[in-house]
Amino acid sequence: MPDDPPRIRTIDTPTIVIIVLALGSPIVFWSWHAWSSVDGVAKDKFVSEMTCPADRVTATRRKDLSARDLAPKYTPPTQPSDVASDPARLDLWNSQHPAPRINDGLQVIELEGCGHHVLWACERGKKLLHCEYKRNLDSTSK
Repeated sequence: MPDDPPRIRTIDTPTIVIIVLALGSPIVFWSWHAWSSVDGVAKDKFVSEMTCPADRVTATRRKDLSARDLAPKYTPPTQPSDVASDPARLDLWNSQHPAPRINDGLQVIELEGCGHHVLWACERGKKLLHCEYKRNLDSTSK
């Protein structure tokens, strides 16, 4: 039948849905993993550092706190009196002793388990978890 038009293959709706889900799920998984992994990895690190079984540990993201809340308060060093009396030297001194920068990209995680209670400001790099500031909330540390 040479006069038959070429047939166009159609794809049914369930197949389209499966293809879209298969293509979209790595992006969704990556986004979910990047967003949710800091508290999970912080919990794993807490389990290791505190020798505490994972089922006894709670990890809660604290959106009401920032890394600035955990960073130690900066007290600039006192300049020598001969530097303080010379404006040019004082400017140089101040430029050589800036306040430390605080990483505002850190997420604060509250972790509790096995008698320990801490706040950690953490971020997840490509492979590692980095916690820059830690505050101990243990009742024994007060």
